[in-house]
Amino acid sequence: MKNTTTTFLLSIGCAAMLSLPLQASAQDLSTGSAVKAFRDLSTCFIDSLTGKERKELVKWIYFSMSAHPELESYANISRGERQNSDKTVGNLITRLFSEDCPNEAKAALKADPQALKNAFEMIGKVAIQDILSDKKVRASVNNYGRFVDQEKIKGVFVE
Repeated sequence: MKNTTTTFLLSIGCAAMLSLPLQASAQDLSTGSAVKAFRDLSTCFIDSLTGKERKELVKWIYFSMSAHPELESYANISRGERQNSDKTVGNLITRLFSEDCPNEAKAALKADPQALKNAFEMIGKVAIQDILSDKKVRASVNNYGRFVDQEKIKGVFVE
């Protein structure tokens, strides 16, 4: 039960945390050049990620979320595992900016300083989509539906 609850909370929490700021900040891009720079950088980042790196991002997000005081008792992650994950993601981000996408990063910064943050959030969104694409995770996320009282909810909308 603890694992199901943790997976559900992490999936929903990560999705909300990463997708809502991205939607809001993408709407804040004021010019066509800023939108293009954001898209180019996001595309470069995403295209540069390997399948293994996406899995490392998923693990890093899980480790990061599990550090929350309400969740930490459910996770058995050592300090060394956290540090290795942080190092892996730090090296990945360094490579994305400095080797894979430096021209796109420069253009994005010039067009809109927020584009760098927005593109980084897009990486998180891709990782969350990878988490939620797993059938076991989707099943776990949907398990709460067995306990929803549909009639009570319908009553809210029926006059």
